[in-house]
Amino acid sequence: MVFRKFFLSVMTLVLVCTSLFGDSQYVVTAKDTSESIVQKTGVPWLFLEKNNPGLNSTSLSIGDKILVPDSCRVLAGETFYSLGRKWKISPNFLMQWNNISSLQQLVAGTVLYI
Repeated sequence: MVFRKFFLSVMTLVLVCTSLFGDSQYVVTAKDTSESIVQKTGVPWLFLEKNNPGLNSTSLSIGDKILVPDSCRVLAGETFYSLGRKWKISPNFLMQWNNISSLQQLVAGTVLYI
């Protein structure tokens, strides 16, 4: 009974996290390369690797599923704090995930990945 409650709690957490971040999937096709996947998804390879531990550009296989992180273009007046509240994530996590070390690096038009 305790295991079942624990399992249900973990599954609920997974569902909540998935719905918060809303990642989509890309399925590798026969002629795909890391470059073509970047072009098709619009997401830099670095972020695809971060979102998919074990992903390797030299060993892609047909049918591999790649999680593609959501992205957002920063609007004038938005801050890491306001974006963190909007997406229900830590502003510090948002900065680290996007390799941003200074609050001043957030300007309108910047694309952030979540």
